[in-house]
Amino acid sequence: LSVAMEAAQALEAMANGLVADAEHGGASYLQLIRRSITYVVDVLTNMLDLNKFSEGKIVMRPENCSIHEDILIPTREMMFLSKAGNVSVEVVGQDVGLYVDKLRLKQIVTNLVSNAIKYTTEGFIKMEVIAEDERQVVITVSDSGIGVKTSEYHNLFSRWEQLGSSINGAGIGLCLCKSLVTAMGGDISLNKDYNSGIVGHPGSQFVVRLPRRRHRKSEDVPAFNALAAALTANTQLVGNKEMKQQHSNSDLQSEVPIPKDATLHGAFRILVVDDERVGQKLLVRRFSRIFPHAKVECAISGERALEMVKTTRYDIITMDHFMKVGEMTGEETIRALRTQAHVDALIVGISGNTKRAAHLSAGADDFFQKPLPSDDVVVRRFAMKLAPPAGWNVLLVDDVEMNLHFLKRKLDQVSASHMTTLDEAQKRWNFTTCQDADRAKELLEKEKYDLVVLDESLPSSSGEDATASGTEIAEYARKRTKKNNESLIVWNSGSIASSSQKKIPSCFDEAWPKPLPSVEMMRQDLSFQLIHSRGNGSSKK
Repeated sequence: LSVAMEAAQALEAMANGLVADAEHGGASYLQLIRRSITYVVDVLTNMLDLNKFSEGKIVMRPENCSIHEDILIPTREMMFLSKAGNVSVEVVGQDVGLYVDKLRLKQIVTNLVSNAIKYTTEGFIKMEVIAEDERQVVITVSDSGIGVKTSEYHNLFSRWEQLGSSINGAGIGLCLCKSLVTAMGGDISLNKDYNSGIVGHPGSQFVVRLPRRRHRKSEDVPAFNALAAALTANTQLVGNKEMKQQHSNSDLQSEVPIPKDATLHGAFRILVVDDERVGQKLLVRRFSRIFPHAKVECAISGERALEMVKTTRYDIITMDHFMKVGEMTGEETIRALRTQAHVDALIVGISGNTKRAAHLSAGADDFFQKPLPSDDVVVRRFAMKLAPPAGWNVLLVDDVEMNLHFLKRKLDQVSASHMTTLDEAQKRWNFTTCQDADRAKELLEKEKYDLVVLDESLPSSSGEDATASGTEIAEYARKRTKKNNESLIVWNSGSIASSSQKKIPSCFDEAWPKPLPSVEMMRQDLSFQLIHSRGNGSSKK
């Protein structure tokens, strides 16, 4: 659903003229929406059926059928499968007649094949029928995918299990298969000795055994009542847990107006950690739109992200939770990142699963549950905690050396979205300081600065008692220099009673009183100044 919503928002932005996407066009987004909605329908159907089981309302309607012609081949056609990328999809074995509920058996096979498709990138997916004897029919779904870890065998068919923490999904498909097969009087298992024969792709094989020419009602199966009771108890437990997580953290708010087509300007470095190619692509497109001057890179696993941060200082890292590539979850990756002193990035969890509490407790700064909200909401949430990008050139001008010392120390902390150590923070921005007006003008002529902070009263070399105001220097930068006419200029004056009572001269973007406001307030002041409207390129002011 999150993929469909992201694609729909992209189409809406294209329709409203807010963004052009000549490279991909609308057709690719419509295809994503169609596939995603189909998936959502399947998930909802499975959930409804599980609820029916918990209430004892599933009714089997058996009839004579051909497993090949009525189940396997239609399943392949229904899922638009003859070949999926580098994966061949086959129906093999002998055709066998069976007295069974065709709809429910097709549902079982569809769930098993869907899992195989999701986790197989090359090789094959094979559906096979074997008539072992007159009493039993065996249906297998085999693949050359990533396989199942030995440690996960014991809870493979439990509700809300995604074949372990490294797999993304709703965690109900295999549980439903188990429930349906049990209701049919059969059994489903994982063949622990199976190997696909392809190096590096162990694969998995699920085996469904069903009785031939024999039908049993679900209520006659002893395991059914125990299963229904367990499902009901688990539903209540999980539901209560997720409800607490949803209310444990409130979203940050601000009264500052932000345009609907808001963007954040700056040479940010962004790392998107997500194992799904479609999810990666949508997030990259979204962040490229919201951060038009950013460089966006991707990692397909937590392990890969940990390698990439060794050589690159990122400003933002977004983190999925369940990732089938590698061993680490998003939560585990965040904890590992927060042990690294050089990783002072803003970390934002982005997952289709309700993992807000887990990500925040691990060290994330914020969390979005997919689908992401509108651009203005995303920009506001980022701006509340995000520091301007690393690599800024900063000019500080004050006639008192001690003031310069404390201002630089404060801005060192402002520069890091997630402060680790002062030594690391001091590596983010490049500072130049000076104590008189004439030197400040010289520097503004020669160098390009992203941020300029000016005291109000400064000495000048034009006379023994001559002074120049910070306002004069700001106007000089705006009107007389080409390099700094669009720099972010802050007025730092003792005449400002407080940060909430600012009367800012027009040549300044922001004003800070003396003593300086909090690090968080200063960081937000700078970040909100980076917000622009995509339509005309003007700032939010």
